[in-house]
Amino acid sequence: MKNIINVKVKNTRRDTLRCQKPIQAQMRQRLNELRILEADELTETKSYWEAVRDGLDHTSATYKKAELAIKVLNNEEKRRMDRDKAQYISDQMSNLVNLSSDEFAEVKCYWQTMVENSCDIDEYKDASFTLESIIKLEYFRINNLPIPTVIDDFFPIFGVTLGKTTVDEFIELGGIEYFDDEIGWFYYYIKNIEFMSNGTFFYALTWEKGYLDFPDSWKSKGFSWDNSYDKWLDIFQRLGFTIRTEQQPRQEIDDGRIFLCEKLYALSIDRRLSFDLNFNYGENEVQRSSPNTLYSMHVH
Repeated sequence: MKNIINVKVKNTRRDTLRCQKPIQAQMRQRLNELRILEADELTETKSYWEAVRDGLDHTSATYKKAELAIKVLNNEEKRRMDRDKAQYISDQMSNLVNLSSDEFAEVKCYWQTMVENSCDIDEYKDASFTLESIIKLEYFRINNLPIPTVIDDFFPIFGVTLGKTTVDEFIELGGIEYFDDEIGWFYYYIKNIEFMSNGTFFYALTWEKGYLDFPDSWKSKGFSWDNSYDKWLDIFQRLGFTIRTEQQPRQEIDDGRIFLCEKLYALSIDRRLSFDLNFNYGENEVQRSSPNTLYSMHVH
């Protein structure tokens, strides 16, 4: 039986990340050992630690070690499912770009039927969003135009390219990795921007207002934290993205603060890059035209 987790990991926060480097390297080595396990070995290892935990007093050091091992193993299972899902979606989108005319028409017809038969409002919005993106892609196919590879216009940033950069490369670029022993999860940051890894490569990032301005390559497209909701909408429409909103922008009140509340989703023509924008920043900034209302964006 493989003893995957055999190191005491301290609870870390951003202000203590640098002093945790030696622990991170050791934990990363253990995690790499875990990631080469076959599915049945992973299940067997988790069962082993569950048996160890169940036979111990809750206050013992070995019990806590077993608890940590189980959390990490559970998260590894989730990582594998996320990785497989991301690969499936990538394969599907790649196939969509390269389908024959008849196959493409069949996919389009399917989503048209989904739109027409949707009973649930969220299901209808999802189907409409997908159909609109397919219709935009169809325009390029019909007119034999090269399909823009939008991700190349935004990446790399800080040396990281989504879908390509590995954890080891991320660390070499100066990225910081830390482990939260309360939930058994690894976090990755460069310049306070959080990147998400599926165990093979980085597939997403979350950028919150206040930590860092956008890079020049993004600014040249109009990206600015000072933009209003309407300005962001205009930028993504100009870039050819398919847009979805959850609802009309609305006002909310929190501890006397009145602010604009809305989410905006933008999908590139080639369906390989998405921006999820979260508007809930500012005070007494409640109009679509109000500047400085974006709080964060998730890019994937």
